[in-house]
Amino acid sequence: MKIEFSYTFNSLRNMKYFPLLTYSLFSVIIFSCTSIDISSLKEKLPSNLPTSSSNKNPSKTAAGKTCGQALSSGEFSQGRMTKCDGSNGLPRNVRNRDEVSIGNVKYVVGFSQVTSNRQDAFAYKMTGSRMDWCHYYDQSPADTRGEKVAVSQDGSEVFVAFTADGGNAHYRATKSAVQSSYGQGGGPKVTFLARLDAVTGRICNGTYLAGRLKNNRTNTLRPERIQIGRDRVTFTGQSAHDEGSARDSISPGKVCNSGSTRTVIMPLNLTREAPYSASCRK
Repeated sequence: MKIEFSYTFNSLRNMKYFPLLTYSLFSVIIFSCTSIDISSLKEKLPSNLPTSSSNKNPSKTAAGKTCGQALSSGEFSQGRMTKCDGSNGLPRNVRNRDEVSIGNVKYVVGFSQVTSNRQDAFAYKMTGSRMDWCHYYDQSPADTRGEKVAVSQDGSEVFVAFTADGGNAHYRATKSAVQSSYGQGGGPKVTFLARLDAVTGRICNGTYLAGRLKNNRTNTLRPERIQIGRDRVTFTGQSAHDEGSARDSISPGKVCNSGSTRTVIMPLNLTREAPYSASCRK
């Protein structure tokens, strides 16, 4: 048997196709030795690998910037923010507080009754018993209040719904905001939604949110709730009549009747970029 095998092997070796046959034989052996169970390999791979639909350059979009990045790039709102001047670094004559806590970190918003006809909005942050920061965000003749505050689950994003009543306050909207100013008129109460830097309390991004009448005058939009998602913030408020006819209307060309619930979904930088949308329901 050994002689027959040697003869056969020697005969094949003399054939002109012997190199090709040898290469094929070795390829089959190597593949057989290195075959992998693909199903078991998939189970070992991490589940958070990027896919083709992932945003490859999130830092290139303004909406993708963190609050700190907005501050460092000079995009923050240039309002007249001043330190609180009450006892222990707190605001004076506090009224109508709203607060939210994550662990031992607490955020509080409200307003100080400065005089009989002037209210100044404030917000502050405390870690345990330590005051981290406390600021007034407006000291104009207009009445301003801190009405609602929300914090993301990881504590990195902080949004406050301030209001202004009686004309333009010292709030300053950032570039390409949904609405850049209070608008015309001096009576209705409107919202100023602000994204705060959790470390310093400075406003990174801000936008006004108000109704607009047919003559372009401002109408009321009161804040009710703020919800923070991974890449968006959802504002819900109670709207007076909004004709939708102004250039900067929340929903241009669409009427929102008085007493309706207004929902506005915005990117974290509070512009009309995706995923911006607005709805109104009675």
